[in-house]
Amino acid sequence: MGKDGKPFRIYKFRTMREDAPHNTATAELDNAKDKITHVGGVCRKTSIDELPQFINVLKGDMSIIGPRPVVLTETELIEMRHENGADRVLPGLTGMAQVNGRDSLSPTQKATYDAYYANKISLVLDSIIAFKSFWYVLLSVGIREGRQVKNIEDHGMREIVNISRSDKGLKKVQ
Repeated sequence: MGKDGKPFRIYKFRTMREDAPHNTATAELDNAKDKITHVGGVCRKTSIDELPQFINVLKGDMSIIGPRPVVLTETELIEMRHENGADRVLPGLTGMAQVNGRDSLSPTQKATYDAYYANKISLVLDSIIAFKSFWYVLLSVGIREGRQVKNIEDHGMREIVNISRSDKGLKKVQ
């Protein structure tokens, strides 16, 4: 799902077998490791499978930094992004949720980070996200293939900003 709720075709290297379910987030699969090819596992761990998305950036479907695009079946996250205004920005190669938990976050947490980003876009925030993304990819932090989670605190990484949802919208908490 792209900006303003418009679907788009995303480019990616195939890392899963042909018989793997389509349009399903890998984190949702109980047997994800069984569906990922050997080479695909290396590509996913190093995020090489994301490189073709630079074509999406050049086409204007995506930006470098922004909420990660989701498959159309992730309706709960899509709806929350719409409600909090996070879908008014281009999806990105990396974003706030990716450097604050990645696959280990719930849809609500992802939507909250996405909304924070959409409301606070700045060169400084983009720079911080880009820097942290580099280290997260290098250390394979926050990747979940099915039920396996790698804890981000294992690498001594601290969150940029803790945010929570309140009745009045998003707020920064200490």
